[in-house]
Amino acid sequence: MIENAKIINKILTGFYTATSFNEFSRMMGRIAGLRLPGPVMKAVIAAYRGYFNIDLSDVEIKEWDSMNAFFTRHLRPGTRPVDQNPGVMVSPADGSIQSFGIVTNGVALQVKGIAYQVGELLGDKKQARGFENGSFCTIYLSPADYHRVHSPVDGRILSARYIPGRLFSVNPKVGKYCDNFLTRNERVVLTIDTDTFGEVVLVMVGAAGVGSMDITAFPEISTDKGEKPNFFTRKPPVEVKKGEEAGVFNMGSTVVVFSHANTEYIGNAIGESIRYGQALLRVSED
Repeated sequence: MIENAKIINKILTGFYTATSFNEFSRMMGRIAGLRLPGPVMKAVIAAYRGYFNIDLSDVEIKEWDSMNAFFTRHLRPGTRPVDQNPGVMVSPADGSIQSFGIVTNGVALQVKGIAYQVGELLGDKKQARGFENGSFCTIYLSPADYHRVHSPVDGRILSARYIPGRLFSVNPKVGKYCDNFLTRNERVVLTIDTDTFGEVVLVMVGAAGVGSMDITAFPEISTDKGEKPNFFTRKPPVEVKKGEEAGVFNMGSTVVVFSHANTEYIGNAIGESIRYGQALLRVSED
């Protein structure tokens, strides 16, 4: 039994490693972008909806001409109330809570004992030191979830750091086969200055099958194209309101939020779902 388990683990690790190469995701992106005749596209979307049990009651229904158009669908106004308490940071995305906690000795601990260096994730060790004893939260967006990402705070977007990398699956069920995928995957790190929380960081992490990520305030960023690491700033900074769109995933992926030490986690429990606009962190009363 033990030997069989080892063999299965090796096979699955090999499979997920093979699908982590960018060429695979680019191919998936091209397939998702194919425009098919209306009746065919409707049938494909209907099958996808049925398989993932997707509820479209809060979605702006339209004639989607590709799967990517469906992945990046818009919601009807008012279907995601945003917590307007100035001392509350909200979830930036629909998804499920994968981890939350306190950054300790530069490390963020994920579920099942998996940990990573915050400096490696952010691509900036100096910036990471500012989040020591601060809060972090990881949200997984499944292929069934709404794929747009929103600002968790009112503030000013200062910069975006593009970090190229692989595209391992971020599905929690297969994470054990993809060591340190958060710090190995392609990602964009957005830094937001706020009056209430100080500096807040929002990390959009790419994943297997994600053809690209679009960053609203930095349209010049081109992900999954073999580009080199780059750092972008905005002067003056881009004003952003809590709940405004920050970016788009072209399939499911992961978002990580970091805040300084003056916050406490008030979101849902690990494994539970959350919607963008719901309370996630708040200013500590201590």
